[in-house]
Amino acid sequence: MDQWGKGRPLKVRAIAEELGVCERTVKRELGALRRAGVIEVVGPSRTGHYQLRGCQRARSV
Repeated sequence: MDQWGKGRPLKVRAIAEELGVCERTVKRELGALRRAGVIEVVGPSRTGHYQLRGCQRARSV
């Protein structure tokens, strides 16, 4: 989970596997975090990812 602290995107399946819980549990908890303004969804809901609000990935120049 320290991937979020590094601003890297995580998907529901990867979070569920790492925590050993079902995807529904992860979705429920992520929804609560999103409503609290802690995280945001980036991109389309089906193919996007979650990231901490205020974190942006570095872009190559």
